Amino acid sequence: MEFLELNEIRINTNEIFNAYELLLERIPGIRRKSKQWQFLDLCFRRTVLGELAVMEHLRGNANYYKFEVRNILERHYNNGFQELKYVFILKHAKDVEQLGLHFKEDNYPSTFDYFLLIRSLKPGESPSPDIASTKEYLLKVVYEGIKSEFNAYKELPAINDYKLLTWFNRSGSAFNEIMSTLTGLQNRNWVLTNQYNPSHHLIKSMKLAEFDNNHALIRTVEYYYLKWFDQNENGYTYVYRETNTQTYQLINKDGIWLIEANLRNLPLTSLPRRQATYKKR
Repeated sequence: MEFLELNEIRINTNEIFNAYELLLERIPGIRRKSKQWQFLDLCFRRTVLGELAVMEHLRGNANYYKFEVRNILERHYNNGFQELKYVFILKHAKDVEQLGLHFKEDNYPSTFDYFLLIRSLKPGESPSPDIASTKEYLLKVVYEGIKSEFNAYKELPAINDYKLLTWFNRSGSAFNEIMSTLTGLQNRNWVLTNQYNPSHHLIKSMKLAEFDNNHALIRTVEYYYLKWFDQNENGYTYVYRETNTQTYQLINKDGIWLIEANLRNLPLTSLPRRQATYKKR
């Protein structure tokens, strides 16, 4: 995969600028004033327009912004946008070196150790990322899906499915199982949001087991500690504390990777699920 040198970028500044604006216009839901898109705009202005501005308030969370922007861009590259002339990719300095690119500040500007790489597309050439990036993205889908599920439990008694649908297929068994669980917990009036609730989870390992153009399997080992508080009884009622192995099935749906199913094996620990017997207080 070849990326443009800085002199090639500057020669084609107007064309690249128009392609960049068109790309962002075609991605639904973007709020250009949000910090992740401010970060991308800053990288773009420094790389393409030669501006020297540095927005220091973005430095601390640059890694988070990079992931958010890259994931959304890759989703839409995979979605087969037509008439794309350029692809924009954010890479950390270490990743750039692994690509065999040896950029320095005097020959290619970086922003908080991140480079905005630009690739020119030939007519009919796919904008989709390389296989290594796709595999990394699949792991990211599962990571964010796990996080969104745990956060959904923490938001009870409210149920908002839109965050889950970023990572889960609406018609898939994984999404419907989560929604069924959330509804049951809501009916019981169980929550994790009471003061000093210690509930947490940890992803101990994650591995891509199978992968082709349309399907993927990712296996994880996860630790969950969920201490459910019954608001009706005003006390803890149930504790789930287990280490589980899980297999996530992903599908490529219209160019967007989503979690279809989650196969849970028996817990790895010998510690059983514990029923809390705290008295009402």
